[in-house]
Amino acid sequence: MNRLIPTLMALAAAWPAAAGETVNQQVEAAADGEVVIEIVRGMVSVEGWDQNSVSVVGTRDDESDEFSVEREGNVITIEDDVHSMRFSRGKGTDIAVKVPRRNSVKLSVISADIELRDLSGDVRAESVSGNIGATNAGGDARMESVSGNIKVFTAARRVDAESVSGDIEIDNSAALSRADLSTVSGNLTLRSALDPEADVELESVSGDVTLNFRGEVNARISAETGPGGEIENGLSAAKPDEERYTGAESLEMKVGNGGADVDASVISGTIRFTKE
Repeated sequence: MNRLIPTLMALAAAWPAAAGETVNQQVEAAADGEVVIEIVRGMVSVEGWDQNSVSVVGTRDDESDEFSVEREGNVITIEDDVHSMRFSRGKGTDIAVKVPRRNSVKLSVISADIELRDLSGDVRAESVSGNIGATNAGGDARMESVSGNIKVFTAARRVDAESVSGDIEIDNSAALSRADLSTVSGNLTLRSALDPEADVELESVSGDVTLNFRGEVNARISAETGPGGEIENGLSAAKPDEERYTGAESLEMKVGNGGADVDASVISGTIRFTKE
């Protein structure tokens, strides 16, 4: 009897749901496995929990052709397959997914918002048109949105984020060893301590860049703006150089004993360095 229950759970999870239906499926998962989620439109929330199973609860897209939850090895794939992009009904998929806390998570959506919380595994989230939010995320994070904001509260060693037509805000409670953040038509804010040998790159086109250091600052900092841009240095008495004809500013400085490398650049914006 005990061997039969997992088999029935797996069969139920793989059984496709009909369009517009309520989804309530659960499948056993490895404690350190991977969850892949592919949704066309709607809303997806992912929460870590202390069970070795993946739970999916919500409603599927009225326009979807097939919704499935399948496991192959240590990888669980959740997919709402929509062939037609001519949406005329409903608001899309709306699901809440619970995964083992240490699982890595990969999400790919087209027109949907993503919310993540209580995850200690690595996370990669991509949205063509939608916001991405994460709270209490502890693994390495990589976030991309073409038209949406990215807001992450994490304790990561590495964070990569990119947004076109949206703001990026990263609030990190651990010491970063690597960060690569960029925006187009959006502001970028990073709050974090830095590892002694950290490598941080911050870039914005038509937006401001703000780096708020936590704890002791030991970094070599290079910053430059486009014409008319400004650099505000709240870390030391060093002043930026201003290009005579364009008004572009640049600043090279060493704070503390150096160590970490920080490169920041903007075109049509302001760079700010501050310390908590």
